[in-house]
Amino acid sequence: MDNKRIDEMYAEAQKLLAKAKEQLAAEDELTIKKQEEIDAWISQADEIKARAKRLEAIIEKELEMAEEKAIDDLEREQKERERKSEEAGFKSLSEYMVSINRARVHNKWDKRLDALVTKDMSGEDGTGGGFLIPTVQETDILTVRGEAAMIRPYARIVPMTSRLVEFPAVNISGGSSGVSAFYGGVRVYHVGENTNTTESQPTFRTVDLHAREIVGYCEVPNSLIRDSPVSLEAFLQGPGSFGGALAWQEDYDFLRGDGSNKSRGMLNSGCRVTVTRNTASDFKFVDAVTMKSRFLMSGGANKPLWIISQSVLPKLYQFQDAAGNYIWIPNAAGGGPATLLDYPYMFTEKMPALGTAGDVMLIDAGYYLVGDRQIVTMDVDTSYKFQAMQTAFRISEAVDGQPWLNTYITLADGSTTVSPFVVLS
Repeated sequence: MDNKRIDEMYAEAQKLLAKAKEQLAAEDELTIKKQEEIDAWISQADEIKARAKRLEAIIEKELEMAEEKAIDDLEREQKERERKSEEAGFKSLSEYMVSINRARVHNKWDKRLDALVTKDMSGEDGTGGGFLIPTVQETDILTVRGEAAMIRPYARIVPMTSRLVEFPAVNISGGSSGVSAFYGGVRVYHVGENTNTTESQPTFRTVDLHAREIVGYCEVPNSLIRDSPVSLEAFLQGPGSFGGALAWQEDYDFLRGDGSNKSRGMLNSGCRVTVTRNTASDFKFVDAVTMKSRFLMSGGANKPLWIISQSVLPKLYQFQDAAGNYIWIPNAAGGGPATLLDYPYMFTEKMPALGTAGDVMLIDAGYYLVGDRQIVTMDVDTSYKFQAMQTAFRISEAVDGQPWLNTYITLADGSTTVSPFVVLS
């Protein structure tokens, strides 16, 4: 990181000198003001170069000190081994090391090792018994994988070329009896002969996408990075670490975010429709039917999907009809159908628990915008924790998510309201 900064400083100084050179080479009259400007650029360039050289000197000194410390540590370790080997009765360090090798590899025990084992049995210290512990490190890191992304694969992805992007949308708030809301205020009329046509105007609105930073950070000992048989950097970017955590947080925000320095989720969108459940703390078949009746079915942007809290699973598996018959699975051998009322479903930990608003949602993620400003990137800094011999890892992305509808839609019957985001409350 420091070397990169030094390069940037030299490049900055070079630019200033290039500007001064360009001004001097110009055919325009060299006024006093221009001369002062050129002198200022040269002075700034000299100052920047001097700072860069001082920073180079500091880094060189730090590396020199680190090298000296490493040599001192090795010398101390060597002397400690010699002391312990002599204490145990070995004539030389090489004789001591040969006895260790025989004990570990050939199972031939040297009784002189007993003194070291009984005196200082430490797994950390090789001369104090640690050599007795065979070390085998697997190349797999055990992790429990979280849920895969649910919303991003179905949402509409918008590449963001700046931190704020305005996305135009048709205003669908004008539905009423006999009038469809889907055309943004545009209407056609029946007219008679020699009759003026009634004017109608389309109305539009904008959806603002603001890039929001999502960041993960950790500090790892350099010894772990050096000795690990796996790439720590690859692991941290993978699905079992920060990479998976970022995807999980994205989904959580797309579903439940409140829009405060994060995405606005479907559960908190202004266009959602809520359905009051038939029975408190329950999910019944009648609830599912009612929710589908309030779902936006015409002009679907994508595939409808049920998002269901895992805590709701027992209620779903025990769905009954009005006569009390189980209608989800006929017996315990079955795993349940792949769809609910013809729409696929997903169980998730990201939704509220059973009986809480949002434990079941019926969504069409095609009506959700995901703005990508910065893909997932990892920055590695070996200088910040240089003295502690640690490396800092930071993984980040810049993203935003917003429903592009600002309100629910009133159908042409004048009373039924529908939405691509239906919430059980």
